[in-house]
Amino acid sequence: MSGAPWPVEQILELRGLEARERSGSHFIEGARFVVAASDTGATFRSLVVAPKLLRSPIGQMLARRLRARGVPSLVVTPQEFERLSQAEQPQGIGAVVASEWQRLPQEGPGPLDCWIAVSEVRSPGNLGTLMRTAAAIGVRGVIVARSGRVDPFHPAAVRASMGALYSLKVVRASVAELAWWRRRFAPAVVGATPQASVDYRAFSYRRPLVVVLGSERKGLSDDQLALCEARVRIPMVAGDSLNLAVAGSIVLYEAWRQFRPTGARAAPGVFGRAPAGGRR
Repeated sequence: MSGAPWPVEQILELRGLEARERSGSHFIEGARFVVAASDTGATFRSLVVAPKLLRSPIGQMLARRLRARGVPSLVVTPQEFERLSQAEQPQGIGAVVASEWQRLPQEGPGPLDCWIAVSEVRSPGNLGTLMRTAAAIGVRGVIVARSGRVDPFHPAAVRASMGALYSLKVVRASVAELAWWRRRFAPAVVGATPQASVDYRAFSYRRPLVVVLGSERKGLSDDQLALCEARVRIPMVAGDSLNLAVAGSIVLYEAWRQFRPTGARAAPGVFGRAPAGGRR
């Protein structure tokens, strides 16, 4: 890898969607996020280090490793790093990383896969929180509607994911592409909506599974509803909707509960584990 490091002003532009889309890149900061990106093989385009702020031994080691790999490195003052940082206590290490959009797997979903499909998210932080939950229980990835402006690489989404973003596949697909995928490979497609008659706990989920989530304001769109073979609701005593991250997490954990043997831990990209004697 070669080339010049990204200057501060160019990195600052990545706070805007247009710059992220144009460059295919986003900025991360903090040792935890840089480690997560490195461990999952993300493509680093530029390293940013403020030596006077970088006190973490892990961060220092990681900076050395990335430089040894040929990642261009920008050394900045604490004041310059604070311009880039959105953390309360900047750690002095950050990186420009490629935004790895993927296509729907042409071989179809794996037999134990679970995916999340979203088309509109009011808060990028909610999406990040949902991705953190998804990674915790072995969800394979998130499918983002091509027509929407949902961006898993938004700074708030990246921060809320706490690094989980890099253990998920991030797919951009149109409704037509997702509909073709469903017809071709027949995963279970389940939508969460307050208008459903079936309680999410009473439904018997099957794998591979796609959980479809609508916007907090409008719920599932007509196109999303047409994709779903089943719809489930989360009962509430008051109110008419839940935060997207909360609603998605509730449904995902119930599906995981049904699939996993007692005491089993999640594995990356494996939604539950097949019980002894065969897969459910």
